[in-house]
Amino acid sequence: MGTRRGQHRRADWGDRGGAPRGTEDGRDVRPLLPFLSDGQETIDALLKRAAELKVDAIWVDALNPRPRVWPAVAELLRAEFPELLPQYRKILFSEKARTEYLAALRARIDQTAERAGVTDRLAACM
Repeated sequence: MGTRRGQHRRADWGDRGGAPRGTEDGRDVRPLLPFLSDGQETIDALLKRAAELKVDAIWVDALNPRPRVWPAVAELLRAEFPELLPQYRKILFSEKARTEYLAALRARIDQTAERAGVTDRLAACM
């Protein structure tokens, strides 16, 4: 995300100027980081902005413990957000906690997409 402790960056996608006419314009919002970029305010802002820009596709995903991902995330957390390390371990490595987290996140994303009118353009990879 590029933010430091205490800083929160809102979605700023600019305009659609980069997409040539007749091509699909999409926004990739992956991964959402638990407790850092998966809050309702952030999701609202992202999907509202996507609706305003009339993007053709929006990809959203949760953080996954893929090879080399967890060590990089753990390093970031140790340096910037050490208090979140136990919660991340639980969400990523406890099957029950992960299932519950993903279900709740998906429900919030789906509800927000419906309110923003972008359900038909949303691809949530979780």
